[in-house]
Formats: sequence, structure tokens, C-alpha cells
Amino acid sequence: MRNHRTSTIIAVAAIAGFCFAVRAQAQAQGGKQDLNPARTNVPSSNPDLPFDARDLSGVWMTVRTGGGGGIGNRGNTPWPMTPWAQTRYDAAKPGLGPRGRPLGNDPIMTCDPVGYPRIAQYELGPAPGPGQAQTGGRNQAAARTGQQQAGGTGQQAVTGAYPMEFVQTKDRLIEFFDYFYVHRTIWLDGRKLPDDPEPTWYGYSVGHWEGNTLVVETTGFNDESWVDSDGHPHSDQMRLEERFQRVDHDTIQASMTLTDPKAYTAPLASSRVTTWKLTPKRTMREDLCAPSDELRYKDEVREPAAATK
Repeated sequence: MRNHRTSTIIAVAAIAGFCFAVRAQAQAQGGKQDLNPARTNVPSSNPDLPFDARDLSGVWMTVRTGGGGGIGNRGNTPWPMTPWAQTRYDAAKPGLGPRGRPLGNDPIMTCDPVGYPRIAQYELGPAPGPGQAQTGGRNQAAARTGQQQAGGTGQQAVTGAYPMEFVQTKDRLIEFFDYFYVHRTIWLDGRKLPDDPEPTWYGYSVGHWEGNTLVVETTGFNDESWVDSDGHPHSDQMRLEERFQRVDHDTIQASMTLTDPKAYTAPLASSRVTTWKLTPKRTMREDLCAPSDELRYKDEVREPAAATK
């Protein structure tokens, strides 16, 4: 039996260089972004098939070309952290990546929930350069499977390793992640965000339609998870706005804006849209985090590696 947990830890910070882009102009426009399919230049297999723009159902995989996506990619530009966030970031010890240590303290290394938005961005770090292996997920072979040439760019469109499924009903949208085998609920029944929600790892989400764009607002987070694999924190004041748009039969595009005045001095927004491609032949796996696997990894890999330094 394949040990999912061991390979998870090995790749847990493979996108440690992934970080945020401050987009004050997006905030000034209410967080709205033009989800234009031409921005990603990833062709669709069935662009002319009919589809319901307000139905996001299906199993989807991230596809990207060029640089990173998700919340953003600031390169070497520092994040706009408050002193509170800087203290927590300095205390974070990622397992791998530029700040990686063999005996790191990444919460998911003890099977704590990944949390949101980190789980939605696990594969969205900087794209590999020429000749480099794809490192967006723990199963690198799977990440390279299904690569296709992006039209006119000369770059490979890299498919991620972990699918995500949308299950849509009349009053809610369930976002089900293969990675760690968890889900979150986005309520579509017109309810408002609660005034004082119980803090949770994945927050409390409500959505409404603006034309054919689903706008999702989420609050009610605890402050236990990291935003990314490099240890950037968030507080219980974090608020997310996401925009999902099904632009053709095979494609959903999404953007995100994060506001957290306790942790960051300015809103953080997607550096580029995230593209999801429909994969109807994919099935979701039971990809759980088992504490016994983590203990075995700690004894057999992590602590012996630390002892050699």
C-alpha cells in the first residue's frame, strides 16, 4: 500500500517560494478581477460544447503555465506583515523549501487540518523552469501527467496532482478536496455571513451570483493554520473574497482577495487567475492524513535527517 503521508511530508513545502502579491487596486475595485480565459492561454479540449455557466459541478484539476497563481507571487518582495504576523512568521519552521528544517513545525506534519486558503493553493507555486521537475504536489509523476502545449506560448501547461470536486445543489456548493480528503460548504441560499461565527479551520462561506460569476465570502477562521507552506500566518480576522467563473465547458477560473488587518497592512490578491480544467474520468481518492504515518516518517526520516546536520 502506498504511504501517502510520507510522500506528503517530503513535498509539504515544495512551493515554499509561493507568496502573495499586494493588489491595492483590486481592493479599490471591490476585489473584482476580469476572469479572462486568454490570460492563462491554456486551450480547452471541448470549448464549443454547451454548458451551464452557473453549474460548477464536476471533478477539476489545476492547470497553469508560466509563474505561480493563487493568492499571488511576490518574488523577493516582502509580504506586508504587521509586527504580530512577523513574530509568528519568524517562529514558523517549514519542513522544506528555502527556510526548511528537518525538524520543522508545519502544523500539517502532525496531521492538523491544512486549513483554507492553503489547501486550495497547494499546487499554485512558481512553475518549474526549463529542465526542472514539477514540484507542485507530492506525486510528481502525476503532476507531469497530462501536460499539454499551451497555444502560442512555447510553455508547458502543467497539470496538478490533486483533483478538486464541486458538488452543487440548489442551496449549497460543496468543494471537496482530494488532498487530505476534506470539504467545505459554500451556502447559496441567500443567507448572510454570521456576525460571530465559531472559529474553524475552513471558515464559514456564503456565495451569490453576479451575472455568471459566483462571488464567495468567507469569515470565521481560527488562527491555527498557515496561509502557505512557507509559514505565513493569518489571524481570526481574516476575510476572503473569491470569484469563480465557468468560462467554457471545460474551464473554471478563480481569483481571491485576502483581507486581514491583524496580520497584513494591505489586502492581498491573486497575482493571476487560477485555472481549473474539467476531468470527468478522474475519481477522488481517500487521501487521508494518518498520525501513525507521520510518526513513522518522524522516526525513520525526519529525525535521522536532522541528526546528520
